[in-house]
Amino acid sequence: MLNQALTYWTAQRDRDSADVRTRIFRVAAVLIALAALVSGILITALAMYTKRTLHLAGQSQKFEHAATHDAMTGLPNRRKLIDTLEEAVAWSAADPVRREIAVLYVDLDGFKRVNDSLGHHAGDEFLVAVSRRFRQSVRRADVVARIGGDEFAVLVREFSTHAELGEIARRLIACVTEVDAQMGNGLVRASIGIASFPDPVDDYHRLLAAADETMYQVKRNGKNGYAFTVRGN
Repeated sequence: MLNQALTYWTAQRDRDSADVRTRIFRVAAVLIALAALVSGILITALAMYTKRTLHLAGQSQKFEHAATHDAMTGLPNRRKLIDTLEEAVAWSAADPVRREIAVLYVDLDGFKRVNDSLGHHAGDEFLVAVSRRFRQSVRRADVVARIGGDEFAVLVREFSTHAELGEIARRLIACVTEVDAQMGNGLVRASIGIASFPDPVDDYHRLLAAADETMYQVKRNGKNGYAFTVRGN
């Protein structure tokens, strides 16, 4: 009887163990399936989040670019120019050797006649062509910006002499003359005012305005040339 009882309980134990193992395997399979499902959901969600984040970042960059650049020419606008000027001043102040910064303010003489006689489409083409030439004529570190209408500005981040600035001004004037000749207008030239910081303009907030004022002096004195801001202007 003891042998029979032992055999019975041994068989019962084996059946229970097999049943437990079967249940464990089933639970493990379910858990593995759930883990795979959750992982798939998390990976999909992460991919969607990453895609959405990149899209929003791209949209943000587009909006930022649109807010700081001229839509027609692609040049930086006044806001971007001022931000870049402040960065240049901060960079110069942090340098043991104080570097001079300059702004060349450019106005296109006679441009209104292009719009009046040839139409605004021709005027827009002229501005785009001049903008391209301006970018090509300055150094990579310098910034050409469209201030508005037919007015541009060039931020020179570093220079050694006024002769260097004069050479830049002459190249800009040549750009306008060449584009005007290529388009067969014979109407447009350029007046340029040049102001530098910290001498003679000791407040960089006035640098752009000082260059603008000097540019108008050039226009009053016959146009198609350039002049430097002097202390007291």
